[in-house]
Amino acid sequence: MPKKDVATLILLRPRDLQIYIDALRWAEACVFCFPTWWSGMPAILKGYFDRVWRPGVAYELPADGGVIKPALLNIRRMGVVTTCGSPWWYTELYMQNPGRKVLCHSP
Repeated sequence: MPKKDVATLILLRPRDLQIYIDALRWAEACVFCFPTWWSGMPAILKGYFDRVWRPGVAYELPADGGVIKPALLNIRRMGVVTTCGSPWWYTELYMQNPGRKVLCHSP
């Protein structure tokens, strides 16, 4: 995607999301509780992350292509609770706990 398109995407912030962005910037902690569906989170939660935890809100993309800088320094703790229809050992050993992997590990 060309830089111009990325910059436009970052600047677009629908009004209906502003309440969620303000709450995120106010929070000191976040707790996410969701079922694990097909080794991932439900689509509505994925949509929330895609639309709200975006460049300019959750992190800053430098114009020169340098290191990404975090923007939500107010959030000091995060909790994740997921449910699975599998035994704990299957979720941990075979699936490698997808909920924790997606939300708690950075690349």
